[in-house]
Amino acid sequence: MNNEELIGQRVLVHPVLWDDPAEKNGEIGTITEADIADDLIRVKFEDQKYGFYGSDSLLVFRPSNDIYEQLKQNAGQLSAEQFKDLKNIALLLDYGKEPQLLKAMEMVRENPESLHGSMISLENKLRNAEVRQVGR
Repeated sequence: MNNEELIGQRVLVHPVLWDDPAEKNGEIGTITEADIADDLIRVKFEDQKYGFYGSDSLLVFRPSNDIYEQLKQNAGQLSAEQFKDLKNIALLLDYGKEPQLLKAMEMVRENPESLHGSMISLENKLRNAEVRQVGR
């Protein structure tokens, strides 16, 4: 994954980011600039303000297949509400369109207990993409 591929991607600023100078923790934004080498990512928010973040401060969705797998493996440990939320998030991601992606992010923001099962840091996503490229 390169800088250009990140432009336009929706992200959620980690809700437990205590030192966020833009004060946007828990907010949804769009990547407008990225410098992976320097780990500096510029994000634009709905109020037209910008913030600069490291990739470890931004969250993106896991692939829906990973979410379904977690549902199978952890069905007995999840509450009915958590199971339903994760299933609905995965279904929205399967649809693959921007409005559904945004709705899924809003669901995570409103139900923080679904965050761990549905999202990973952008840093981890970039690392996973790098490992897949090396393995080819």
